[in-house]
Amino acid sequence: MEVKERHLKLIGAVLFAQFYVVWALGFADYAPQLYNLDVLRASAILLVIGLLLMLSGYIKDIAKRAAADKYFRALMIIYFAAVYYVVYSVMMKYYQLSIGASLDTSVYLQSFVSAALYHRLFDSFAEPTIFYNHASPILFLVYPLYLTYPGIPTLMTIQTALATLPAIPLYKLGLRLFGDRRYALLTALAYLLFPWITTYLVGPFEVVILTAPFFALALYNLYMGNRLGYWLSLTLMMTTIEFSPILGFFIGLYILATKLDWLKAKGRVALGIETLAFSLAWLFGDFLMVYYFSHGTINIFQNVWGSALSGPLISITDSIGNAIFHFTTHTGSSSSSSHQAALSLSSVLESLVNNVKTGLHTKVQSTVFLMMPTLFLNLVEPQSLLLLPWLYVMWQTPWGFYYVIWVYYTALVAPAVIVPTIWALRKFRPRIRRALLVAAFIAVTISTLLLNVLSPLSALYFHEPLPNPLQPATTPYDLALIQLNDYVPPNASVSVPASAVPWFSSTRYGWNEHGVPFFGPNGYTKYEVYSPFVPTGYPYGPNFNNYLPYVFNDGAWLLIGPFQRPYSFNYTTTITLSPLTPGQHQYSVATLPGGPLTVNLSVDYTPLQAIEYVTSNLSWLLQQPQGIACGTLPGYFAVLNSSEYIIQPITINETTGIEALTVFGSGPTNGLVNGQLVISRSPVPTNRSSYLRSTSFGQPWWCMPHTWATPITVSPEVTLKPGTYYVIVNMPTTPWQAACTYTPGAPKALVYNGSTLIKQLNCTLNLIMVTNRPAEVANTNASVSISLVVQNSTTVALNKTVTLVAQKPFELPLTYWANLTGSSYQEALVVSVNQSTGLPLPGELSVTISNYIPADSPPIPLIRLHGLNYTAVEMLMPITPGSHQYSLIPLPAGPVKVSLSVNYTPLQTIEYVTSDLPQVLQLPQGIACGTLPGYFALLNGTEYLVQPVTINETATIEGLVVFGSGPTNRLVNGQLVISRSPVPTNRSSYLRSTSFGQPWWCMPHTWATPIVTSPKAKLEPGTYYVIVNMPTTPWQALCTYIPGAPKALVYNGSTLIKQLNCTLNLIMVTNRPANLTNASSNITISLLGRTITISPQRPTQQALTFEANVTQRMSWETLVVNASEVVPGNLTIRVNTYVPGEYPPIKVPWYLVPAYGNAPVYVLLALALASLFDGHRRARRPPLK
Repeated sequence: MEVKERHLKLIGAVLFAQFYVVWALGFADYAPQLYNLDVLRASAILLVIGLLLMLSGYIKDIAKRAAADKYFRALMIIYFAAVYYVVYSVMMKYYQLSIGASLDTSVYLQSFVSAALYHRLFDSFAEPTIFYNHASPILFLVYPLYLTYPGIPTLMTIQTALATLPAIPLYKLGLRLFGDRRYALLTALAYLLFPWITTYLVGPFEVVILTAPFFALALYNLYMGNRLGYWLSLTLMMTTIEFSPILGFFIGLYILATKLDWLKAKGRVALGIETLAFSLAWLFGDFLMVYYFSHGTINIFQNVWGSALSGPLISITDSIGNAIFHFTTHTGSSSSSSHQAALSLSSVLESLVNNVKTGLHTKVQSTVFLMMPTLFLNLVEPQSLLLLPWLYVMWQTPWGFYYVIWVYYTALVAPAVIVPTIWALRKFRPRIRRALLVAAFIAVTISTLLLNVLSPLSALYFHEPLPNPLQPATTPYDLALIQLNDYVPPNASVSVPASAVPWFSSTRYGWNEHGVPFFGPNGYTKYEVYSPFVPTGYPYGPNFNNYLPYVFNDGAWLLIGPFQRPYSFNYTTTITLSPLTPGQHQYSVATLPGGPLTVNLSVDYTPLQAIEYVTSNLSWLLQQPQGIACGTLPGYFAVLNSSEYIIQPITINETTGIEALTVFGSGPTNGLVNGQLVISRSPVPTNRSSYLRSTSFGQPWWCMPHTWATPITVSPEVTLKPGTYYVIVNMPTTPWQAACTYTPGAPKALVYNGSTLIKQLNCTLNLIMVTNRPAEVANTNASVSISLVVQNSTTVALNKTVTLVAQKPFELPLTYWANLTGSSYQEALVVSVNQSTGLPLPGELSVTISNYIPADSPPIPLIRLHGLNYTAVEMLMPITPGSHQYSLIPLPAGPVKVSLSVNYTPLQTIEYVTSDLPQVLQLPQGIACGTLPGYFALLNGTEYLVQPVTINETATIEGLVVFGSGPTNRLVNGQLVISRSPVPTNRSSYLRSTSFGQPWWCMPHTWATPIVTSPKAKLEPGTYYVIVNMPTTPWQALCTYIPGAPKALVYNGSTLIKQLNCTLNLIMVTNRPANLTNASSNITISLLGRTITISPQRPTQQALTFEANVTQRMSWETLVVNASEVVPGNLTIRVNTYVPGEYPPIKVPWYLVPAYGNAPVYVLLALALASLFDGHRRARRPPLK
């Protein structure tokens, strides 16, 4: 029998090894016919058979024990039930397209694909090889196991089965400690239920998780005296990740510090030293592996982030790595040397203390939660040594993923808690030992029920609603997107949302021609996946310009391309110059695809009267500098610093509309700040209440594009009555300069620093104010050349010039044709102004360019798979004036059935609004973004606008609207609060706080944007405060004078800055119905060419069902609501859209409903209970040997 068993193990070893021979020969291209997925899969299956043969003795022992021991049999059944439950739970995350589980798993899926199909060693989108960042040779073992049935379920099953595997041998440890099979079962289940063994298994696949089972098995074999098992487990642990040799080192210290029954003192010291040496050698090998594959870029000691003590290790090992591999550069060397140079006892201690303070509360919580389920029994003896590596890293790192206990890095320490806890029980008398095990088991069970995210009851701890097991775990829209993978060629690059990357990574890798980019398509991409119902994980939008809709599947789209012209190219833009400054002006118009191009130009010139203070040398001043270095030109510029303002007085003799204002200046390039150009009634820059128009402008280059000064033109669109006004200019960089020259008889410019007058200059700020008053004939002759150029890197396809005399008004239409072969043509407009005097030409030149290229006609039909049955609900409360557009879904060409229902309920409101609100919400009067004087409070990012509101009777606030805008910033949110206290920092008084996305400064082309929230706050009679803040500078909120209304306050933190002479415009919609409203204008609701009109006077319900035919290949279904005034009430619009397809809309299959999908768990647990209640085999104690 022994000989036969040895033969089986030998055959198994051969079968095990053959895979690596087959793969290596194919991978290296020595035997290309072997490098085939089917061949490799067959070879991987043989490897698994070989592995089973090598473990046949252990498997037979398990089978015999399960047949003879009902408790062990129950354990095995529970083990399989647990593996199934965990794998099912994590697979639901992938079906839900969870971003948290997707990307890291995709790294490993793509790594295995690259090794099986593309001659790449574990390449992925994250790095050229896994070994670039991590020393994880265990992937060579996981890789063939995965290839037996490639896919996400296989990878997650491997991870789960290995992570929970130690529960099986721990049954034997329980028998040794307690001599009772019941307690042996509790021992094994304590490990299986320990929350920090399984809670992170519901996330991505991570090699660090594989450290835990081999760590636990190494300790188990150490306790049981199995030397071979110990070294095998220790070695496998070392292969998981570069952190594991540190754990091995502390295992060696633990061996030296404790007593083991099966080893005498001399043998224990030898084993401890061997383990220390082995761990250090493996750590050095891990360092060399990562250093080699990263070409010296990555040092593994960088992976323990945040510790001041890592600096010397990095510095020392860098020099060793460079000496061995002769890498001449290393990106981390500079930081390493700085670590070494700055290293001192005080700096190290300071760094240690500061790192401990970071996330201190969470670190304390994680430390307590780690050992709390075991009642801290692991601290009874020297096993505490095993906690030191994790405790050091956790308390020293500033990075949350290392010290938040629910993250998978806890796998590095969990076995050092639960396994030593079990072993520590041997120090107690049998009766106490058993009582402690029962107590620990109860604590572990309660902890896993409340803290393990795999437990539905953990929702109680995380303050979330309890999950409904009868609710499908995913949606038809997620399934529709996943199914689109079947329509993409296996090796074609496809752009997908980040949350869907794993589903498309079983045959693709990286960013290249076989890649799965998730930031949008790149130059290699052939297909693009899009669904309006699926969160992307990263900013992502479909590229409908270059990719043609190809497959429609229950709301999800597969686009194919890239095409030069999937649609016709039809683009029109207008370029306006006012005034016409001398020199050449170049404008990029558009990037054109190839094809027959028709360009229509419409040139329109109108002379206008202007107010000018300019030097006669202006044209020379705007030319190239006289030297290479950038600098100022003495006698022509005022040079100032960032806190100084230059102010130019101007006298207006008759009422005049200012169409354009131009000054000339420059400053150091800074894309993060804007300059400011103001027309004010006061010369004091800080007196903002006197501002008539304030406009920001991008910082002009200091002397680029090669000019001493750059024209800075804004369109203030303000009407000035007779009087004196002040033009105020500032650039927030040091130094900056403005053209300022001596002009006889003109007022002199002033320099202010804040509210303080610094000096009066002996020059006049050069400026041109173009008015709206036409001039019949310009008083000077000037020629204007207009050139249109279309070219790519190799060809000039179109270059046409027309020269005009700009003395009288004129209009000139022009048409050009060109055939663009190839693609990526750049269209530019060049305007050259040449005036005899060299002075600017007052007037307005408008050039409208219209490009048209007809579409290609790709012969690819649109495939309609599953139809769509989608319901969207939009609610407006209140209805603010203007046009409200809601893009619902993109529809494919063909028939569509729509049901539109409208429900309107008038509600009582509390309103502070200006009568000019409809005008304030309209298009701005100029291209430049800016504020509207007299209507807005202009604040900075640290200031809060606070509006008192008095409530006379109890009401629930259903909706709250304020109006404002600020610079675009997607990284921060504004805040809208209802509070009992006006002090923004008094958060205990907050009744409701809501964040909102930063509204665009003047987009979508409004001076103010309605900011709508639903506070659902019940207010008793009294005074409350609405608090608004946007964390950008500047920001503005609509604040106007309203007689009898309370005035708004401005706070900076807890400090009251001032009371304004205006009231924050707001609308509070209550839950109290109103029978009638004062609104007189009707509301229209339009969809797909059909319109419902309702009167806001009284409650209304209307419904409309119709059929439409979409003629375009793809068209957005857009709902439009129009109102001309504020309508107090709740307008709820429900739209059901049915798009027929080849198949009916997708239904979530039964097995994706947790109550049904977990049926195997119920069956297995029932079998386990049946095994425990088996009355024929009641042996509680192990048989005598």
